[in-house]
Amino acid sequence: MKGGYHAQPRANPPSWCSGRVTQGRAHCNTGGVDGLEQVMAYLAAADFEEREGLWIDREEEIGAAPTRTGVFIGWLDVAWPSPSSPVHELKDVVHLPLPGAAERLSRTIDSARAHARAELRECRHCRSQVTPGHMESDDVCQACAERQLGVVH
Repeated sequence: MKGGYHAQPRANPPSWCSGRVTQGRAHCNTGGVDGLEQVMAYLAAADFEEREGLWIDREEEIGAAPTRTGVFIGWLDVAWPSPSSPVHELKDVVHLPLPGAAERLSRTIDSARAHARAELRECRHCRSQVTPGHMESDDVCQACAERQLGVVH
């Protein structure tokens, strides 16, 4: 698509976008940055969805943060700035500078996915595989800590 990236209906353009919003759609001016439009098109075609400036894949394993200097790719974990407010956190981040980032996205996403799966932890109670940010301890997930151990979050 020529002329910029068009996000889902929203009130404000994404943080990386220096554009405007009309009729609930962001019209982003990429400022002539070579390759940023290709990165956006690749992410959209690969079933990534933009959420508050971070592109997240359908499985919620991989995150991408496109900027004017390139795209940052990593696996997704969860951080807890407060007990009831989890946020996505990129881990093992790789920066692909523009231009040329679009050509290396597939391999970098595959590598991040392998890192994400290697970091999963198994809960000894439910045997679920979860990210470290969803673990209460090394071998108990937060859900089982509440159900089995009486932990209150």
